Amino acid sequence: MGKASFFLGQVGKGAEMKLVVNMVMGAMMTAFGEGLELGKKAGLDQQQILEVRLAPFLLGIHPSP
Repeated sequence: MGKASFFLGQVGKGAEMKLVVNMVMGAMMTAFGEGLELGKKAGLDQQQILEVRLAPFLLGIHPSP
């Protein structure tokens, strides 16, 4: 369970926010899977795709906006 706590206003707003976050996360997971498949069809090694894609997050390096 996360450590952050947010006050979102009226009763029920937390549930609504959870639906929004779940939808966004689901879309991200779908896009990630599509990207892996595209890389596979392009002949790229899936392990290398994962290493390149996940390295910034695992190392705490985030691109500048």
